[in-house]
Amino acid sequence: MRTQIPRYLDSLPQVLWWELDELILFIVCLMVGIFTRHLWEFTLIGCVSVWAMGKVKGGQSEGFILHMFWWYGVPGFLLENGPSSEIGEFLE
Repeated sequence: MRTQIPRYLDSLPQVLWWELDELILFIVCLMVGIFTRHLWEFTLIGCVSVWAMGKVKGGQSEGFILHMFWWYGVPGFLLENGPSSEIGEFLE
């Protein structure tokens, strides 16, 4: 008996043409638009943000967005046991 293994086993789940992280970004923008009563503006901001995120992620390795957040020092993405992103050279 043969077992089929999916081709993209480690890829994120997709909803329509968006990956899960892109969908979450769009939903957050949509909810901010609902709460601030600027739905159309934040829907447009959400679409542009998802498009820009897809461009940044395109052709990069898995975890590129998290690495980029760590590199630029976004709070909440710093490594607990790792070096700071400001250190440019390491000496042994």
